[in-house]
Amino acid sequence: MPVTEEAERSQTEFAAACMAHLPAVLRYIRVTTRCAHDAEDLAQDVFVKALGSEKQLSGEPLSAWLHQIARNRVAEFYRRRKVERRGADEMKTQYAAERAADSSGAVILQDSHRAALNAIDALDDNEREALTLKFSGAYTNIQIAGIMSLTPGNLGVILCRALKKVRQMLKEQGHELE
Repeated sequence: MPVTEEAERSQTEFAAACMAHLPAVLRYIRVTTRCAHDAEDLAQDVFVKALGSEKQLSGEPLSAWLHQIARNRVAEFYRRRKVERRGADEMKTQYAAERAADSSGAVILQDSHRAALNAIDALDDNEREALTLKFSGAYTNIQIAGIMSLTPGNLGVILCRALKKVRQMLKEQGHELE
């Protein structure tokens, strides 16, 4: 069945609209997976799926729809590999290399950064997802609420509780908060 000129133009416009969201989607996936290589692969999968599923976009904002695809792709990625964190040996090796390579105050910063990431990992899925979207994708609460299918008020409560938990965990580990 031949593709009409109008349909081809519509597909091109849709692809351009999707690509305008690439930086935000890639940033979200990068923070979620903590691996640039995996993030690029997953982002590519998101856009292949989106471009093949244009007809499934049913009136919701394009950014929310793309992030829902990204969330599903990341979940599939972890299910397939049955991994939620990097292996303990890999982390120990990386941590030892970082300590050996840096004798300045940067080690303290790395420890604090690692502690913050571990605290975020300890949150429940909704809290972790909300914080990830809020601080990695530069979205408003209304946009995040749409992506997560929550009311803005409910999202605000989730964000507040999640931040309170992270602060408490960091405080218990002896990390000073400013």
